[in-house]
Amino acid sequence: MYKTCPQWIDFRADSHPHRIALHFEEREYTYLQMREFSRRAASFLLASGLSAGDRFAILEQNTPELYFLILGASLKGIIPVVLNWRLSAGEIELILSDCGAKALFYGKEFLSTAKNLKIFAEKKARSFEEIILPDFAESAEPSAVRPADAFGLLYTSGTTGSPRGVIVSHANVSALALQLILDIPGFGAEARNLVCAPNFHISGLGYFLTGYFAGAENFLLRKFESSAVENAVDSQRITHALLVPAMMQALIAAGGHADYGPLRHILYGASPISGTLLRQAKEKFSCDFTQAYGLTETTGVATLLRCDDHRAAIFSSETADEILSSAGRPAFGMAVTVLRDDGSTAEPGEIGEVCVRGDTVFSGYWNVSSEKYFSQNGFLRTGDIGRIDTDGYLFLLDRLNDLIISKGEKIYPIEVERILSACPGIKDAAVFGIPDDEFGEAVCAAVVALPGTVITMEEINSWARTRIAPYKLPRRVVFLEQLPRNASGKVLRRDLSKPYWQDVPRNIN
Repeated sequence: MYKTCPQWIDFRADSHPHRIALHFEEREYTYLQMREFSRRAASFLLASGLSAGDRFAILEQNTPELYFLILGASLKGIIPVVLNWRLSAGEIELILSDCGAKALFYGKEFLSTAKNLKIFAEKKARSFEEIILPDFAESAEPSAVRPADAFGLLYTSGTTGSPRGVIVSHANVSALALQLILDIPGFGAEARNLVCAPNFHISGLGYFLTGYFAGAENFLLRKFESSAVENAVDSQRITHALLVPAMMQALIAAGGHADYGPLRHILYGASPISGTLLRQAKEKFSCDFTQAYGLTETTGVATLLRCDDHRAAIFSSETADEILSSAGRPAFGMAVTVLRDDGSTAEPGEIGEVCVRGDTVFSGYWNVSSEKYFSQNGFLRTGDIGRIDTDGYLFLLDRLNDLIISKGEKIYPIEVERILSACPGIKDAAVFGIPDDEFGEAVCAAVVALPGTVITMEEINSWARTRIAPYKLPRRVVFLEQLPRNASGKVLRRDLSKPYWQDVPRNIN
């Protein structure tokens, strides 16, 4: 089995060179051209002073050039870091510093952000408009890349609020592709695959790579917009797509009239789906569904609630909610267990920490010791609380920490609290997640104002907007005279959030 990206690039270019690999706006590229442009990108990166093991950053929405740089880097063992373009300049600076990026390539719409970065002042940043790949010769044969070598770094928020770089290997992305190809019906040479999730998430990058490795015809959107998705479905007769529940909700709410007849399958993740939304989606899209549960640290997938399970849920009203509240069973090459506090394995139905091991599990974090994140027998500790039933289905119930996942974005309360606590007029602040139909979970802030001060949510968010990413801003603010604390002075976030979750069957949404 192929276990490195260069092997997949060669296999597809040699097997069917003239098949279309990628469509983007008015452009299209065959699998042979994808290899050609990737090799030219490798030459460009070498000419930019980068070599094996070096890191460079990308600040851009979905474009073919982004993929050329990523694939080209893989040929030479250079490590790309795709930046979340929703972050503030200050948050991006932390990532660039942590990974030691030697270069930054940015899209023209992000020039104002790039100008505020140290790497720009050091003249190590270039616009994508300056990169003319045809000016560079195709690079020589790929360097010796091993399956365990880093394919890229994907940054996710850490428990302290500082970003952590997840080292995703060539073997990880190869295993991810195999998992999805084996379980998604019809996901191969005849698939017309829509890619609209952002590539700074494993969901976007991993899904494109899966479609590419599978030999599909991939249709790339610059970003998710309901109208753009409907137009692509209508004009390109899309058969497969990754759409998180929030995207499906947006398409249903838009009320468009695209012909979804050719659509065979939707992969979704980032959050569970309700029985109500699934039935609405089934009526709208008339296709199969698969849910993926995982972390960036598992290259996006650990378990799958497969299309068979969704069919059973749709046609059985008695068990639908129970089936859909599950995260499914282990994906190919994965083992999932639940551990007690003492590290022993829990019995079926017993609640404990969900731990996973297998082919998509990362090797560690960049510049951070990863030992504490693994159990003694090598399982990754996910930080999720759950149980496994006698049929092997995983059910998620809660989180060990106070992590908020809003529309698939990880938000640690402490990073938002740091910003709010510095806001003029605020004496104290605590942040926690509350259930939200659109976002899954929304950021809620409990605020204590300075004596004699009147401050509104609009004023708080207006001040914070330039300091943190917009998706981290509170969607609700409650004003209190004081925050609940324990004897040691620690804020009791669970006490603050409990009233909002009392009518919800589990403490994650």
